[in-house]
Amino acid sequence: MVRWQQVKPSEDLSVLSRCYVSSIPNVRVGIGHTLSEYITGRIWALKTDVSFAHCNLLEPWDSMLHFKGAAPTLRELKKKGMRTFKMPRLSNKLEELDFEATRRKWAGLAQKEPICFLLGDGQNTFEIAYPSLHLRRLYRSHPEFEARLDLRAQGKVNVSVHVRRRNQVDMLNASVHDSSSAAYKSRYLGMDYFLSLCRIVEEALGADCVQFNIFSQGEPAKFEAFKELRHVRLCLDTNPYETFHNLTLSDILITSPSSFSFKAGMLCPGLKLAKYPWWHQIPSDEEWVRVNENTHEQKRLLIQRIRKWKANIDECPV
Repeated sequence: MVRWQQVKPSEDLSVLSRCYVSSIPNVRVGIGHTLSEYITGRIWALKTDVSFAHCNLLEPWDSMLHFKGAAPTLRELKKKGMRTFKMPRLSNKLEELDFEATRRKWAGLAQKEPICFLLGDGQNTFEIAYPSLHLRRLYRSHPEFEARLDLRAQGKVNVSVHVRRRNQVDMLNASVHDSSSAAYKSRYLGMDYFLSLCRIVEEALGADCVQFNIFSQGEPAKFEAFKELRHVRLCLDTNPYETFHNLTLSDILITSPSSFSFKAGMLCPGLKLAKYPWWHQIPSDEEWVRVNENTHEQKRLLIQRIRKWKANIDECPV
């Protein structure tokens, strides 16, 4: 097989209509990391206008997320004899990638027969939120979507707060397991950060209007500070699939620096408050609000954004 640097491009791009692009994500890590690599394959398909081939995730995530849609699986294509070409790992920044040049090289490789192009090991994308609406439609089209556990309180603005703490996958990773490490600190935010945002939401909407659902791990005693909120429910050590689903149902989602809650935020049509900067690009649009770690500096702006968002919904009068 010819090396990528040696591939001769072709201007006959019509052959790409019979080709596919896919990624083979690492499924031995947390689902958030796995989805970063999986979604990168989706992004490349959209950017190159080449059909996407779905690579199965571990169950029950694959069935639950329902991302396959009408796409063939990589396994199905291989069974039909489709050749594959493994790409080198390239930049994780979309603006640094020349997708038109990539299309011409792919066309050069696919002149004689169709090919499924596989992204390089660990290929990731900084702007991972790019296909959010597409993935959200697939997720919500699951035939059992409405039957899943829904922890929302009726008649309230439901605010989910994901307080990331070390999980089972972290315990297998020495760099994250060590609470003094940079990897651990990059994922950790103190209770004051989350509680401050909750207070701002209460001030913006009125305490009686808001239901807070705190999703995390650990003993209830560590979350005593949240009891100052008018309506709060602790959801500790809950099923990760039910946790993820309920994060996607939030009216307002307060994320951690966590791929888990960030991916849930992509599937959530509500307002997302996310620490910025982070290793994934936090969008700046009607759905996402970039939050400094010092929330008090942004209090006035945050209240304005929350009230503006509230003005567009009818669930609870301010």
